Amino acid sequence: MAASMTQTVHSRPQVLTLAVLASLLVFASGFFTPSEVAHAILYVPAVVSSMWSPRRSDPFLVGALCTLLAALGVVLYPGADTAASHAMVNTPLATLAIWITAFGVRLRMTSEQELSDSDSELRAILETAIDGVITIDEDGLITSINPAGVEMFGYGKEELVGRNVSLLMPAPFEQEHDGYIRAYLESGQRKIIGIGREVVGLRKDRTAIPLDLGVSEWSDGSPRFTAILRDLSDRRQLEAEMRQAQKLEALGRFTGGIAHDFNNLLMGVISCCRIAKASEDAGEVGRQLEEIQKAAERGAAFTGQLLTFSRRREIPPEPILIDAVVEGLETMLRRLLGEEVDLSVELGAHHARVLIDPIQVEQILMNLAINSRDAMRQRGSLGVRTDVQTCDQAGVGGAGGVGVGRYVLIEVHDDGSGMTDDVQAKAFDPFFTTKPPGEGTGLGLSTVYGLVRQCGGHLHLTTAPDEGTRIAVHLPITEAHSTPRMGGGSAEAKGAEDSTGTVLLVEDDRLVRAGVRHLLAEMGHEVLVAGGGADALRICEEYPGEIDLLLTDIMMPGMTGVELAREVAARLPGVRRLYMSALPKEVLVEQGSIEEGEPAILKPFSDEQLAEAVSALL
Repeated sequence: MAASMTQTVHSRPQVLTLAVLASLLVFASGFFTPSEVAHAILYVPAVVSSMWSPRRSDPFLVGALCTLLAALGVVLYPGADTAASHAMVNTPLATLAIWITAFGVRLRMTSEQELSDSDSELRAILETAIDGVITIDEDGLITSINPAGVEMFGYGKEELVGRNVSLLMPAPFEQEHDGYIRAYLESGQRKIIGIGREVVGLRKDRTAIPLDLGVSEWSDGSPRFTAILRDLSDRRQLEAEMRQAQKLEALGRFTGGIAHDFNNLLMGVISCCRIAKASEDAGEVGRQLEEIQKAAERGAAFTGQLLTFSRRREIPPEPILIDAVVEGLETMLRRLLGEEVDLSVELGAHHARVLIDPIQVEQILMNLAINSRDAMRQRGSLGVRTDVQTCDQAGVGGAGGVGVGRYVLIEVHDDGSGMTDDVQAKAFDPFFTTKPPGEGTGLGLSTVYGLVRQCGGHLHLTTAPDEGTRIAVHLPITEAHSTPRMGGGSAEAKGAEDSTGTVLLVEDDRLVRAGVRHLLAEMGHEVLVAGGGADALRICEEYPGEIDLLLTDIMMPGMTGVELAREVAARLPGVRRLYMSALPKEVLVEQGSIEEGEPAILKPFSDEQLAEAVSALL
């Protein structure tokens, strides 16, 4: 766009000047005598040179002076009477015509010079802008792109100009984009033009980048569109760090509850062991052992919940049942709030699914619960309610900007101190807090707001001083369902449970090693046991038969499970491997301990989970 404008600016003055002078000569040849024109042309250098004077009044003065001189020359040298009278009129007129023509050319050139300067300024702005700027035509073809846009997507400029802009979009948007343009040109209905939204772009290396997109429409005889793109990668990274900081804050507050619960759990285990040892009744001993097992399972579930909540890496969104997540979090919320806060949970979003990371839902609820607890000064009532709401008109039902559609409502309300109008206006600002220094990061509500908006939801705050606070979160309902995972209910898994083989078990903890060995033997496997990497390698060299599976812990002294698996594979290439760890698989991948897709099982595991994992590999 800028290049074509510059070309026009540079070519117009010469063509225009020649055309005007030619028409003037034609006009002069018919109206003026050759001597009159020749006389007038004597003043052309002075007139034309004045056109480039920096003062705009100079051409007027020079033109008037030349006309006066032309008239004076006719008076002083009149010639014949009729010729003199004719020349006294026509010679100054011819001079005046030349001056006016030249002055008009000057004005036109000045206007085009200003346009050229404006074009150069616009070009400089586009060349130095930090945001990407792309223009496309009505067919979706890229007509121009600035350096920031080129750097953003990793292409060369020549690779993009003339190509369809859908090249920069991931599926399915790349197939749908041209249809969007056609539908807009036919109906005029705007979905993004003049509105803007967050989208995902696709770089040349096929990696996705989050973008803030604004689109405007203009015309040069046919429709044109300009897209302004801002890379949100750094913002997303900062938001992730803020959420992690807020998680750590929540976990720090949670420490007292953790110690309380585990001390109670351990006290229960110790009491059951004491009763079992003192009892001579086999039935009583069995009942106490069952209680010990239940206590251990409760502890395992609790630590698993903490590990999941505190993890750094986010998993892709999936269709989840909101009520199931809220119900599963109720126990943790009660621990977090303490015994002085009365928690009530009302679940009404039955079978409604939302496309979101379930941990993000937990984080939203944890943040809101902490904020309410502090507002109530550790004492009061807090309610959590879920429901399904249908919005027929944008913004109905106090939804705070909710668009048309079906939503899951998550409402958290308390009877705390509430907020003033000034505090309410800043409630969702990052790092804003009303707490004393050292008692809050100011990230709680801003984190909630970011998470809700990220999944296409809306948030509405209702509060007043001494009247408590009510926060309504609306998350759009999805009709999708979770992809079934391979599990114990499948026919394949049931059939695979009959597969047996020789398993090399490597575990440095004596109790864990004994328990897993017992489980494997009950499944019908032949079990070879090693307490570390060196023992396992010795068994590989000395065992006369075939080893089908290496089941090893990852974190072991001397040699890690991954290093051991590598050594075993070099000696016995056909051996399959299964890792055990007390850390979740995604944490192990993030730490670089194992590769994505490596089979791993989380401790503590049940008999069924171990059987399924082993059978799937044999």
